[in-house]
Amino acid sequence: MFPTVSDVKQTLGDAYTSISDDVISNFLDKRIAEVKELTGEEFSDFVPEAIRKWVLYNVCADIILRDLTGKDTADALQYSIGELRESKDPNVQLKLKLYEIYRTEAQEALKSYFSRTRTIFCASSEA
Repeated sequence: MFPTVSDVKQTLGDAYTSISDDVISNFLDKRIAEVKELTGEEFSDFVPEAIRKWVLYNVCADIILRDLTGKDTADALQYSIGELRESKDPNVQLKLKLYEIYRTEAQEALKSYFSRTRTIFCASSEA
């Protein structure tokens, strides 16, 4: 099962409980569509844990970036964070660090999925 709004809120913690469910749903919809396109899979019967993590961590990063940029739409990722990196505000720096951690973890989850998929494909081809 793909992550839910509750999963995202739980992962982000108390600081983001006031984020609208609609905003989170928009990010979830965007990331679910993106991962389906990236993998060529629909995941209608089963969602591997690596894919679930990829969606969850990317949505968490999206929410943090939305908070930093003030953008209310699922297009928040289109905005540069370069200026924010120059900020001396420790709160901004902490959020940027969290953003980068979530993005890195999401990419690692996707690499893991493709690595496992390739291994399974190779093993079945050799049989």
